Amino acid sequence: LSLRYKLLAALTIIPMIGLSLFLLLAVNIFEKDKIAYVFDSSLSISKNRATRVTSEIGSDLSIAQAVVLSYRADTKNLAEAGQYYFEREAKFHAFQIHALNEETGTYEKTVDLAKDAVRPITTTMLESFTNDLISEARTKGIVVLREPGGPHIWLGARFGDAADPKHVVALSLFEASELAQVFSDRGPYMSFLLRNEKTKTKAVFSSVEMIEGKWGPSDVWGELAKNKIPEGIAELKSPQGKPYLVS
Repeated sequence: LSLRYKLLAALTIIPMIGLSLFLLLAVNIFEKDKIAYVFDSSLSISKNRATRVTSEIGSDLSIAQAVVLSYRADTKNLAEAGQYYFEREAKFHAFQIHALNEETGTYEKTVDLAKDAVRPITTTMLESFTNDLISEARTKGIVVLREPGGPHIWLGARFGDAADPKHVVALSLFEASELAQVFSDRGPYMSFLLRNEKTKTKAVFSSVEMIEGKWGPSDVWGELAKNKIPEGIAELKSPQGKPYLVS
């Protein structure tokens, strides 16, 4: 080839290589910017939902505490003020106090209140998980369990130090429509309110229907617990290899 053709080829190839490198760099920057945006927006939404959940649970706990403060250990019953407070709180549907029997080391139900609308179902609902709620509440201080397929949550809370035999565990049934609303709008995100049990993780509330064997809260919880991320974002992969951002 003549020198003229060599120069022409060089002038054609060099700009093409430069343009290709520029395009690769632009695509890489775009992808990183997109991931950074998703990271920021995901964390913001998670914080917002966490704040709403904390506020709602804190409100329910304050209501339960107000009733517990009227509990008299000598009579093993509530004072009139506690019963009145229970009756006037619209979203407060059922309430129980379980006191520790020092002789047997087991808990005894000393207070059992339920409003007419839920009274027929509270006994059946509690039969299967009362002991688990009490055990977790005693150990962790507070536990939240959703009514299976229903609009309520059971809030178990320990009042008093676990080492103090005078402590009590209160089980309260609250309407949870506001909590459910937090997780009803999925958008581009899957949202879960998780409770970690001894052997597995369950979703108290979820924005998606959980399918056995699919990507779900157990996968998320295991990775986050392993990485010990108190607050922040992790990039994970589902069992099928699909990448997800978790905050």
